[in-house]
Amino acid sequence: MATKRDAGIAGTVDAHHHLWDLSAVPYPWLEARGAHRFFGDPTPIQRDYLPADYRADTAPWEVAQSVHVQAGAAPGAEVAEAAWVQATADRSGVPDATVAFCDLAAPDAESVLDRLSSFTRVRGVRQIVGREPRDDARTGCGRLLGDPGWEAGLAAVARRG
Repeated sequence: MATKRDAGIAGTVDAHHHLWDLSAVPYPWLEARGAHRFFGDPTPIQRDYLPADYRADTAPWEVAQSVHVQAGAAPGAEVAEAAWVQATADRSGVPDATVAFCDLAAPDAESVLDRLSSFTRVRGVRQIVGREPRDDARTGCGRLLGDPGWEAGLAAVARRG
């Protein structure tokens, strides 16, 4: 977390956190029982993590604003995740902004970007272009930087500001 007092924001800005409701949006990586990931065992986080949980965990700090970063929803559920985050934020005030997911190499990237742009809290998109080597081999994300389709998708993001 970074303090932003110089920018006129009293308190801390949490620039990267995740929220999820497992009944609202599917997260296969999170819901897989007994699976160990490159970051370790996800068992302790295999439950809903909602604004009340976030507020309880960040209570020791004066968090003035926060940014939800996409949490790896199932393929095709990126707009559903953004919609859920938007609705959750509209009800609770958390998060202030969100960074959604878009597969920039996908043929429908422009359409997905258009839909994501309709959410007032979406400020950008995140697509991981390199992970731990075993995950790169499994997901192919390590090849994105040389993919002309991905470069076209990145240009589409830039055109939308």
